[in-house]
Amino acid sequence: MLAVVESEDEPDGDGSASFVAASDHPRRCCSPGGWLVHEACAELKIIAWMGWPNSLNAAVSYLPKVLTLVVLTDLDEIAAAGMGQMWCNVSGLSLIVGFGTALGPLVSQAYGAGNHARAGDLLQRQLWLHLIWVCLPIALLWWCTAPVLRFLGQPQRIVALTSRFVVWRIPALPAIALRRDLETFLQSQRVMRMPMLVGFAASALNIALLWLFLRVARIGYVGAPLALTLSNVAQAAALFLLAPKVSCLYVPLHFTRILLTV
Repeated sequence: MLAVVESEDEPDGDGSASFVAASDHPRRCCSPGGWLVHEACAELKIIAWMGWPNSLNAAVSYLPKVLTLVVLTDLDEIAAAGMGQMWCNVSGLSLIVGFGTALGPLVSQAYGAGNHARAGDLLQRQLWLHLIWVCLPIALLWWCTAPVLRFLGQPQRIVALTSRFVVWRIPALPAIALRRDLETFLQSQRVMRMPMLVGFAASALNIALLWLFLRVARIGYVGAPLALTLSNVAQAAALFLLAPKVSCLYVPLHFTRILLTV
């Protein structure tokens, strides 16, 4: 078993995680069973400390999508917004999430080994792969949403409204990929609370934009996907600006060299 002895707020001088074997600590319990229970409780405490910010962040990330359906009043617009979100989740966001699953374990290994340059290279390679191999094909697919839904036999008005919703979500694709990669990069260094706070701020911004576009400016149905897109861009920008302040890894911007060595 491993026990974390470094807190998020007080890193080591070299910025690396400090782990010590549980067997190196003196056994506080005489019986083997009591010692195992003690170590298991210590592990669960660490897991809970690292898990609750991620859980809240995941829950808050779904809030804007629900609010988008709540603020719309026309039944066709509600149906089209729901179908648009489903189409975006299935054909786009699931691919972005799945394509980046390997980043977390690889960065964690490099971070634990103290190879900070390797961790930075992995992040930049993941950003390039997301941009070229995921975001561009998804953008083309989303642009062709109307023919696909028409082929599936959806009503013409629903097809038109859903296509408008999805097209307005295309600019958010790079921001969503950047946000996912930066969150994974930070969580691999046990930086949990900052992504959660940025997620809360992005949800609050989305609520304000929905009220502004639909109740004040009254730009209509387009205001719903536009508010989602702007909040996604703002969240990614905030993570990009704040990540160097909380991360112990300095990532030089040498994208050309990294791209050529993928």
